[in-house]
Amino acid sequence: ELAGAFSAEAARASMLADDLASALRFAQRAITQNPQRADALEAAERGALFTRQTEEISLLYDLVSERARGKYGRRAAHYRAARFFEANGHHDLAVTHAAKAFTAVTSEACYSLLMRAAAKGAYEPAIEALEEVARRSPGPAQKGMWLVRAAELQTKRGTEPERAVDILLRA
Repeated sequence: ELAGAFSAEAARASMLADDLASALRFAQRAITQNPQRADALEAAERGALFTRQTEEISLLYDLVSERARGKYGRRAAHYRAARFFEANGHHDLAVTHAAKAFTAVTSEACYSLLMRAAAKGAYEPAIEALEEVARRSPGPAQKGMWLVRAAELQTKRGTEPERAVDILLRA
């Protein structure tokens, strides 16, 4: 854990010195050594933008999420990732992380992010996330609501219309 702390501080110092390539390397090391060093994500994000390696930090968000304390920590890590990738034009990664945030803790904010990301990226992770949340829903009304939304998204996708019908039949 101490090594992660030193690497996180080195990432922060590199960022302050405008050495963003080093900031990214140190942040990657900090999070790899201790995934609870979520404070190093800012340096990783700035460094990734500078070095044009934005896709490579997806794994860092996954590491932070895996070691987060509880489902709200997992949601926070993936929500941050989805927002970062959405803002930087990596829509497939944005929808993947938005789906993970949504399934960690279902909320309208996560749903909204998921739909925005799906509209610009891949629909499949969003549909699968909606189906997963429906399976875990405590009652038939909630289950039906999420399955209807999944079917609507499948219809927007424009392929496999029979899948939309199949989804609705499970509602």
